[in-house]
Amino acid sequence: MTVLFVIATMALGWYGYKQTRGSNEFLVGTRKMSPVILALSYGATFLSASAIVGFGGQAAKYGMSMVWLVFLNLFVGLVVAFIIFGKPTRRLGKKLGAYTFSDLLGKRFKSPSIRTLSALIILIGMPIYCAAVMLAV
Repeated sequence: MTVLFVIATMALGWYGYKQTRGSNEFLVGTRKMSPVILALSYGATFLSASAIVGFGGQAAKYGMSMVWLVFLNLFVGLVVAFIIFGKPTRRLGKKLGAYTFSDLLGKRFKSPSIRTLSALIILIGMPIYCAAVMLAV
């Protein structure tokens, strides 16, 4: 099964590589992706790792009363991210021609230094965050 999984992943990666014509298509998928697919992708990556794995480990360590954090993270996180901020952020990104969050901030505030600073925060902060989630298990 592992070999089949690796082969399927490589085949899909190669197919995506051949279909992508530039960095804008790679980063934002020509903005044709359904919001449902974006929400499912977000949930499958961030929420599953932090809310289920990380908080699950903390609940095992400190008791099941910690599970309410999972609910808050899943429910409130999705509501805030997609219902409140989703459409305005997408409209602004499309209007400014931004491809990444750092690019969006830099173009919105007309500041290359904000773009660089936010990129550095993400570059440094994400590995630390991922390590904290993995250590929580």
